This record gives sequence, structure tokens and C-alpha cells, in this order.
Amino acid sequence: MDYIDSAGSVFLIREPAPERDRWQEVGYNSTLSFAFMHEGNLVPMVNAVYQGTTIPLFYGPVTSGGEYSRVSEVFAGHGFQIRQAEFLQATNEIITFSTVVPDGDGWGKINGTMPDPRLTQYAIIKYSKDTGKNTGFWDFSERRWSQDFPAVAWTPFPERGNWSALPASAAPIKDTLISHWNGALQDFPDFFDNIRGLRNNASLDTTKSTTNPATPSTDAQAISAPSNFNKNSADIITNYNPRTDSPIQIDLGSFSGAAGKLKIAKKTKQVTKLARKDIDFIYDNQKGYLYYNENGNQPGFGDGGILAILEGKPRADATSFEFI
Repeated sequence: MDYIDSAGSVFLIREPAPERDRWQEVGYNSTLSFAFMHEGNLVPMVNAVYQGTTIPLFYGPVTSGGEYSRVSEVFAGHGFQIRQAEFLQATNEIITFSTVVPDGDGWGKINGTMPDPRLTQYAIIKYSKDTGKNTGFWDFSERRWSQDFPAVAWTPFPERGNWSALPASAAPIKDTLISHWNGALQDFPDFFDNIRGLRNNASLDTTKSTTNPATPSTDAQAISAPSNFNKNSADIITNYNPRTDSPIQIDLGSFSGAAGKLKIAKKTKQVTKLARKDIDFIYDNQKGYLYYNENGNQPGFGDGGILAILEGKPRADATSFEFI
């Protein structure tokens, strides 16, 4: 089974797309013929799997009638690419998070390559668990579900919150776009953050279906060297429990010359002393800050500084971190 996403209670899987002359035979229509082609190739269809039941997803009019067609891995032209999904028990719906490439230079990305890898746009769509048909779109301006495709159906997020990545055409509405993103952070805190954008493997419900392979339920991602070392650029790690959670991974290869030496400072005043030693990484148990010491045994951190912030200031030790 080919997975797109296997986090939480809903799994997204790929299904080979039928040839055009078999669409009617297998129950798909051709009203969105562009939805099944990408760079001249047929694009796989997307199914959701919940508690062992496979649910084909359909895109189409919500209130205005008309035909629906199957959601493909990249659908609505080059627009939407579904990344994650979850089940909303209160409404018996599946909610999906997608990356988006709307029209215009510099907007969005598919697989991090086009047209600007520093800028990603997100859309959120709901589907009926029973029929698979889409039932609503998230309006990032009104911060509510819409039964029609809203004018503001996506929100942009620049890598590590660097809003200078917005294209020049966005300058007049920059404040509005930032407001939309801040609203998304508040409305979907389990999925979005100011470092990654869409968290990897985030989940509203970590209950796993026994009919699917077990997968990690955390949204952990290896920490790599940022362009700047400060609080605004630091990775924010939430709900980390050193006693029960896997070690926090650090991508050692992204730190030039680092040998992987790490020490724990029980109190903040010890950090300065440790920074004068040939130690690459220092964790401050009192503040919850993880530092990168770029200049070895010289005073200060050199070109390094705060690398990550562990919310709640967990009492970590050397086994709480591992280098990859």
C-alpha cells in the first residue's frame, strides 16, 4: 500500500489513475479533465483510510450541484497537493491539509521546488466520511468553514517566518496575509507552527487503526542549522517528555565542523562557562534553550546561538538528544 500520509487516525493512500477511456467505467467523470494530468502523466488518485474502510475522495461543487470527480494527488491543475488528513468525529468528516500553487510568480510550491521553495501556501478542505465528497473549505479571512470556495481559500507561510520571501506583488497585502497566517496558527495549533508551517505527522487523534502499520505519533523532525541563531529562528519543540519520548534528533551534517559534543547546563549561569569549552551543543535545563557553540573554546557562541527552544523547560539529559 503506497502511503501519502500515515499519521493519526486517517491514512492517505495512492491509487493508480485509470486511463481516460475508462473513467466512466470506474465511476469517475471528466468534468475536471485537467485534474488527472501532471506534466503529461496520469496522477494517482487519493483515498482516505479510516478504521480499515477505504474512502475515495471527490472534489466538486458543494452547494451549487453539478458533478464531482476524483481527487488526484495533484488536483485542480497544479494547485492542491494533499499532505495530511484527520477524522472530525463531531461532524463525521475528514479534514485534509494541502499545499497549494495558485497563479502568480513566486507563490507556493509543489514538493518544495516550484516556484519558490521558501514560500508554501496551505488549504484546508473537508470531506464526508460516508461519501467522500467535499463538504467545505476553510476561509482564512473569516476563520470559518465555507460551503462555497471562498475568496481566501489558502494562506501563505514563508520558511521560518521570514516574510521577506513574499513576492513583490504581495507587498500591498502583506499585513493581511500575516494576519491570516496568525489566525491559522490559533485555529489549527496541532498542525501549524511558525517554524515548519505544516508539521510532519501531526495528528488530532493519535489513535491508530489496527488494520494499518504502526507509525510514529509525534511530529518530531531533525533539527538542522538555521540561517540565523536567535529566538525568532529557533525550532520550537512542544510537549517533549524526556522520560517517554524518543531523543530529539540533530542533523549534525548541517553544522559545519561540529563533532557532536553536547553538555547539559543544570543552571543558566553554567552556559557561559561551557561555551568557553570545545563543546558543540549546550542545553540549558533552566531555560529550555538548546545552543549551538560555533567557535569552540572561544568566549561566546561565535556565529551560533539559540538553536531550539523546548517549551516547558523539560529536565533533559544527554540521552535526550541524538545526532544523525
